[in-house]
Amino acid sequence: MASGQDKDSTTSSHTSSYSERERSIDSNESNKEFKANHIDRTSPDIASRLIDRYCLYVTHVTREAELRESGGVLDVQGYISMRRETGLMRCFFDLAEHCLGVNLPQEVHNDPVFVSGYEAAMDLINLSNDLYSYDMEQAKGHSGANIVTVFMKTNKMDLQTAVDFLGTYLEALIGQWATARATLSSRSEQRYRDSVSVLDALGDWVRGNVIWCFETDRYFGINKDVIRKTLRVTLTTPFSNTINFVD
Repeated sequence: MASGQDKDSTTSSHTSSYSERERSIDSNESNKEFKANHIDRTSPDIASRLIDRYCLYVTHVTREAELRESGGVLDVQGYISMRRETGLMRCFFDLAEHCLGVNLPQEVHNDPVFVSGYEAAMDLINLSNDLYSYDMEQAKGHSGANIVTVFMKTNKMDLQTAVDFLGTYLEALIGQWATARATLSSRSEQRYRDSVSVLDALGDWVRGNVIWCFETDRYFGINKDVIRKTLRVTLTTPFSNTINFVD
């Protein structure tokens, strides 16, 4: 746990801007309810990070919508940077930290090793979701904001090669998360023991996301069990943008 001194120094730097952001959140009824039920019940440090990250989410979702409207496709790093915000995982990870009953000091959140494990977990969730949702999105004409399309365009790949490349990339992210966890586990201070607990929770989230994506019909419909077994997807014919009315 963070010491009282660490907590006070971290919180004081946020006090003024935190109050301003609180007022903007109170302007909406649904936001008021979320603030009362969640934000107000956590520590000032976690609350400040959560509000900052939610504001980033709103900004980047708007950017994503603009890209879809224009048909634009970002490069790999640009897309991954945007996806880290549009996935809202930073906010969910803040809530996971709160549920564990820990309050990691900003020093840990800025630690390159912790950041490496944190971003690996986030990318695993977001990019695997891109893989699962690709068929649904391409059928709707929305595949531009998807890592599969980004790999295809940036690396001049066909669809199967891009999917295989993504599989290798996800395996590398698992190794990145495991390396960060092992490094933090070697440190004796309580704040780093707490950081390992947080990374473990994020790892649980990664596994839970995979399980949920194959339990819901959202991505693969009634074929989800067959697809999970065979790892083969037959692409859906893209929807038509026109409707023919019959007299």
